[in-house]
Amino acid sequence: MVRGKRAGAGLVKLFRERAEAAGAEVRTSATPAAARTAIASILEELGAQTIASAADAKAFVPAKFRARLVRGDKAEDSASAEAGLVLAHFGIAETGTLVHLDRSDAGKNVWTLPPVCVAVLEACAIVGRLEDVLPAITKHLASPSGFGQVSLVTGPSRTADIENVLSIGVHGPGRLVIVLIDTIIGKKA
Repeated sequence: MVRGKRAGAGLVKLFRERAEAAGAEVRTSATPAAARTAIASILEELGAQTIASAADAKAFVPAKFRARLVRGDKAEDSASAEAGLVLAHFGIAETGTLVHLDRSDAGKNVWTLPPVCVAVLEACAIVGRLEDVLPAITKHLASPSGFGQVSLVTGPSRTADIENVLSIGVHGPGRLVIVLIDTIIGKKA
């Protein structure tokens, strides 16, 4: 697995192409500080008055939006938020999929219940194929914490189970914005 090293520009480009083809929006930032600025811009565009944040994404909540965080860990708390902020543990270039190693229902709810999901992903966490993260997934599922779930998210929620008509946002967020932290954008790896 390549986590901790820079992902090659080819993997980053492929991830972006596949994520956008699946309906996600991808915005790039060179640093975590720039990512917070990008997230602030996204939240301002949305006019979001309430925000849910997964515990591992709290460092990315822009200071001026901290007072807008919903309090509580119940599903209805996340469902009442206009946007959810999460940290993806991995990105799969082949499919444009985000992988989150869920640690609680509260964290999983931030991915699934608000109408807009803003996911932070570091380029060093992008791998070629799902098989590349299977060891990390297996370890997580076998952990003694008692909460073994993994979320795989490819684009906004969509379904066509009602008369084969495509509907967006029925079973999850209708909009997925990925903030990709990549210090090598535009450079050859």
